[in-house]
Amino acid sequence: MRRTAVLPASLLALFFLSWTALPAQAQNAGGLYVAGAGFSFAQAARQALSENPGGGGRFFVLVLPPATDALAASGASAEALELRAQVQARGGSLLVCRRDVAAGAMPAAGLMPGVQVVRGWPQPGGPQLAANSDYYPDESPAALPAATDLLHRLRAACSS
Repeated sequence: MRRTAVLPASLLALFFLSWTALPAQAQNAGGLYVAGAGFSFAQAARQALSENPGGGGRFFVLVLPPATDALAASGASAEALELRAQVQARGGSLLVCRRDVAAGAMPAAGLMPGVQVVRGWPQPGGPQLAANSDYYPDESPAALPAATDLLHRLRAACSS
C-alpha cells in the first residue's frame, strides 16, 4: 500500500513565509515581516525597523508561536518591550493569527494593547470574505495591508 505524506496547511504557510518573508522586504520599504517562522521577534522587528527608518510607510510584523511571548501584555522581555514600542512609533502594526488565539497559543486578553488579530483564508462554514473583497465584513481594511500580495501572504500564514 502506498502512502502519501500531506503537510498541514499551517506547515505549508510557514514554509512559504520562511522562504519569502524577510528577504522580500529588502526590495522596498513597508512590507510584511514574520517572527516565529525561523526568525525570532527581535530579528523580525529589527529587520522591519532597519528597512523602515523614517516611519513614513506602513509595515506589518506578524508574530507566530512560539515568538508570541514578545506580544504579551505582561512578562515580555525588556528587549521585546523596546522593540514593540519602536515598531509602533514608526507606524508598524503588530499582528497575530486568530487561529493561534483560538488554539490557545496565546490568550487574546493577554496580548498587549494595539495588537491586531488577523484571520486566514475562509474555512467552509466559517465567516466569509465580503463580496468582491479581500476583507471580512467586520475587518477594518485600514488596519491591514492594502497591497494585495502582502494581504494574501498574511492570510496564507494565518490559515489553519
